[in-house]
Amino acid sequence: MRQAEAAAPADPVARAKEVARMAPAPAVSEDQPVAFAALLVPDADDPRRGTAVVRANLAPGWHLYADLPASSPYQATELELLLPEGLRAVGEWQLPRGRPVELGSKLRVWTGDRLFLQRVEADQPLGAAAVQCRLRYQVCNEELCFPEAEVVVEVTATDV
Repeated sequence: MRQAEAAAPADPVARAKEVARMAPAPAVSEDQPVAFAALLVPDADDPRRGTAVVRANLAPGWHLYADLPASSPYQATELELLLPEGLRAVGEWQLPRGRPVELGSKLRVWTGDRLFLQRVEADQPLGAAAVQCRLRYQVCNEELCFPEAEVVVEVTATDV
């Protein structure tokens, strides 16, 4: 009999998405129609590499702006990882596709439960790296827009 070949490690980004989706979605309310949570998921085959996953949960009928025309008065969502020394972002944020507000519109929005991903690498195993994410955004529905807001979310390291 042939020995079973070692399985290749799972796609680390797909794995990070799966881990993030296993956690409860951040709670929203009438006064807080968007909530954020964040995880740092180390790669299965290299504890010095991983994926920061920021999860945005929006109440039904509410949206965040993904893309805006240059003349728009609204605030597009911006994400920035705040990383300690020895930890670096790799590449660009992997963002979900925004939905156009109307056919042909350059204004795109995110609704529902969305994941934003950023690959990272470190000099040491990620372990208990103190990572935060700064988000600048505006949440709106068809009748109301909250003022622009900025929050800093703690990125919780997982041991999965």
